[in-house]
Amino acid sequence: MLGICIALASCAADSLPTGPGSSSFRTLSTTNLTTSQEGDIPILITVPHGGDQTPADVDERMISYSGLVKSRELYLRDIAVGVATRLENVHGITPYVVIGESHRKYIDYNRDDTIAVTGGPPENEAYEDTDAETYYDEYHDQIDAFVSDIDSTYGGGLLIDLHGTTSVSDKILRGTRNGDAIWGLLSGYTVSSISASEEYAGQTAVMAHDGDLGTQWKSFGTSEWIEFDLGSSVSIGSVEIAIPDGATRTYDFEIEVWNGSSWVVAYDGTNTQSTSDFEIYEFSSPITGSKVRVSCHGSSYSNANYIKEIRIQELGWDPIVGPNSVWGELADAGYSLEPTNSEYGTGAETTLIGGFTVDHHGSENGGLDAFQMEIGLDYRDTQAERDDLIVDLADAIDTYHDNY
Repeated sequence: MLGICIALASCAADSLPTGPGSSSFRTLSTTNLTTSQEGDIPILITVPHGGDQTPADVDERMISYSGLVKSRELYLRDIAVGVATRLENVHGITPYVVIGESHRKYIDYNRDDTIAVTGGPPENEAYEDTDAETYYDEYHDQIDAFVSDIDSTYGGGLLIDLHGTTSVSDKILRGTRNGDAIWGLLSGYTVSSISASEEYAGQTAVMAHDGDLGTQWKSFGTSEWIEFDLGSSVSIGSVEIAIPDGATRTYDFEIEVWNGSSWVVAYDGTNTQSTSDFEIYEFSSPITGSKVRVSCHGSSYSNANYIKEIRIQELGWDPIVGPNSVWGELADAGYSLEPTNSEYGTGAETTLIGGFTVDHHGSENGGLDAFQMEIGLDYRDTQAERDDLIVDLADAIDTYHDNY
């Protein structure tokens, strides 16, 4: 890897972790104030706001506007390196790591430098001085390179964007852009063919799986069905369905899976009348089958049936909030999480949805499945708290890696 190799300790004044697994630190490569480490597992840890360095010939961001934040997030670099070190020393695996070393008052790596500030100047939220572009691009180019490497080597992976929060000091906040940043997990299986008992007024069955929430399948009756042929037998753990007026009406339906000899009922009930976007229907246990059928019985309003879009998934949200996920392991370790692991999907993430990094490098935009993790100050304010967090987060990542 190109770049001058330096010890990470020379980059910042934060004290380094001293807990289990931190007896030695990797020598990382730093180029244009981006510190990075190539890994050997499909997990990438990014830290955009932990740096305290002054980039050469770059002026501070001085123009005030709504949403301007210039403070660095303390100890995030140390936590990231501590986690990476424990993963290597204790678990024998090494994650990819990218750390922005510039202080946030000069460059905000977690902002888009191509979008103008409304009513600006400044021209963008990432930096004011154009000399900062070299440093900003180095950070995101390195992430892009690692994402490409992970994709080509492993066929996909997980990006964990580490942040700190003081506004909610006693919690760890999750942000997946309400599922958009983990589109790879949620988009589900490819469907080879679709059929239906009835199609009304050009609102055909294929419109229920065309990737467009602006189209829909429609039928009338209390015994209608739509069927999705996957082309081969696969493990199915959940189905997501978007109903156009699902926030105001209750629809009665069953979800069945063809196991090769019979239809197995995986879900029998109604929507929750809480959203017109995707709602998740998780099976009590995965079912192996080649077809999925949704049998529809009308709504609380009429005998009309609608499906805007359906996604048939192997795992769904389980790698994010399930018992063997990073968030599941943190919950078991006693951390207070927001939203809780029982809250996910459209609208669940209210305090934090996730910023530019998980959006730009997330799987909806061709990157990795990604989430932003905002760590409250109560979990990182003292060395002892950081040591505990490093152990718990590293062990949680190892459990995730073992299971997914």
